[in-house]
Amino acid sequence: MGVNAVQAENGKHKKVITEKRENLRLTYSSPPCPAVVIEDQRHSLIDISIKAIKFGTAPESRLAFPLGRFLNARIVFQDGESQDVAGSIIRNDVREAVLQLQHAISSARIFKERRYLIEKSRSGN
Repeated sequence: MGVNAVQAENGKHKKVITEKRENLRLTYSSPPCPAVVIEDQRHSLIDISIKAIKFGTAPESRLAFPLGRFLNARIVFQDGESQDVAGSIIRNDVREAVLQLQHAISSARIFKERRYLIEKSRSGN
């Protein structure tokens, strides 16, 4: 996202373009969506960025994902590929939890998922 700023230089105004980058976050609004496998339990991936994932939880599993808990998980994508991730729970409510990742997911994988979601949207699924 570009942000314009005006800078005074010798009585003249000079336009300076600064760029603020935010992590691309992809949201899976309808099934099918990737699975997040934690200790042999499958959870639906709600959204993904290079630094964090949000996944669905059942109300009774809230205690299983306390804030600060470090855990290992595997994301299983629709194309059959999977990626192991690890990190700490930074948010948890009745229906979802957010895992801040220890190591980033590759931007190539994020863009591959983006293409998948665009195609899914175009096909009406």
